[in-house]
Amino acid sequence: QSHELNDVKTRMPKFKTVKDNVGLLSYSSLIGTVIGAIPGTGGPIAAFAAYDQAKRLAKGKAKEQFGKGSVQGVLAPEAANNAVSGGAIIPLLSLGIPGDAATAVILGGLLIHGVTPGPALFTENKSLVYLIYITFFVATVVVMLLQAYGVKFFIKLLKIPPQYLMVGIMIMCVIGTYAIRNSFFDVYTMIIIGLFGYLLLLAKIPVTPVVLGLVLGPTLEKEFRTAMILSENDYSVFFTSPLAVTLYILIVVFVGMQLYADRKLKKAALEDAKSLPTVAS
Repeated sequence: QSHELNDVKTRMPKFKTVKDNVGLLSYSSLIGTVIGAIPGTGGPIAAFAAYDQAKRLAKGKAKEQFGKGSVQGVLAPEAANNAVSGGAIIPLLSLGIPGDAATAVILGGLLIHGVTPGPALFTENKSLVYLIYITFFVATVVVMLLQAYGVKFFIKLLKIPPQYLMVGIMIMCVIGTYAIRNSFFDVYTMIIIGLFGYLLLLAKIPVTPVVLGLVLGPTLEKEFRTAMILSENDYSVFFTSPLAVTLYILIVVFVGMQLYADRKLKKAALEDAKSLPTVAS
């Protein structure tokens, strides 16, 4: 196994391969951007949707290659998955709602520095918005170079026993948590939340919505109090406002899309299981 790890090399796709699949990469990236803009979805759904669409549009021999090492079957989901990060920044900057766990961390950083994302951000702090766009572009290039030239070194981390890695990560988490306010209470809170997250993983409950709830909780409480003050404690404002009704409709649509995608995933898994050859005992 160590011999195989030492022989890992990076192979970039040929220019002809990229040129022949420009259309595939374009609409797969669009799918990833749109799905990334929907809070709480993420890369797996975008990758599945892009793969399914690529398979539908493929013709002839190209369609038969799906599931057997098709290049298009790799390009489509990867392009969509990478585009999710850019799409997730859309609701963050425009509405102050993070699209995934990564943008939730970005939101926390912005709030710490006194920057409140929302429509006003584009008029009051244009330079910061442009800086975020430029940072995303530079980060994409840097990550590509790191992956292309650093994979032969990163793969060596697999030689480190997992128990040692976990101990190192836990030590860094404790140091980082304590350093924020020099408080052991924060460390105890981190440990309790970590155990709670572990229980969620055992129960197969997604952790991302919990992270989003922790980040958005204070903002939700603040805006709820503001709405109550402006409406003189009239709860009907949450059900009669055209904007609120539109958001409710979008929530129903997005939840329906996710349930439909999950159903297709289960159906595809069952079909793959049925297609496997049975071995006579």
